[in-house]
Amino acid sequence: VAHVTYAATLLLMATAAGLTWNLQRPRGFEMTDRTNEVLFRMLSEGRGLLLTGGDLHLVQLRSRRPILLDGGGLDALPYAVESAPEMDRILREVYGVDLLNPPDEARFRGSVPPEFTRAVWQSYSREQWEALASRFGVRQVLTPGDWDLKLPVAVRNRTLTVYDIPYNFP
Repeated sequence: VAHVTYAATLLLMATAAGLTWNLQRPRGFEMTDRTNEVLFRMLSEGRGLLLTGGDLHLVQLRSRRPILLDGGGLDALPYAVESAPEMDRILREVYGVDLLNPPDEARFRGSVPPEFTRAVWQSYSREQWEALASRFGVRQVLTPGDWDLKLPVAVRNRTLTVYDIPYNFP
């Protein structure tokens, strides 16, 4: 009886795997990353930390570049509560968001509100960007394509822009 159950389980698993393998992916499912998008390939070749704007998510996965904070993944905080003080510091000093008293746009989101961050970052002077680079080790900033920061553009595609932070790192 055990052999029959084992064989039936294997047959069921093989059938499920075969059916799943042949499923068509939903339209728009393809994710761009460093293997099929020039912008992400250039990010992967960069040095230092990358700063991501608003709720851009999975950028580290797509570029294989270390990021300061995944603005689209703040809902992971309950799983790593010990990171709260540093996350709060980054949110305050970089994104202008208070973790304990967030703006209305940030409530119940689990992500950094892009329009709030856009206004904060577009107000930063070049000197403020250089201070952030010095304090946090960030060398580049990735934003949605329609943002306009007071930094030189390194690369741009249809939807995203990468800015360089000109700073002489030690």
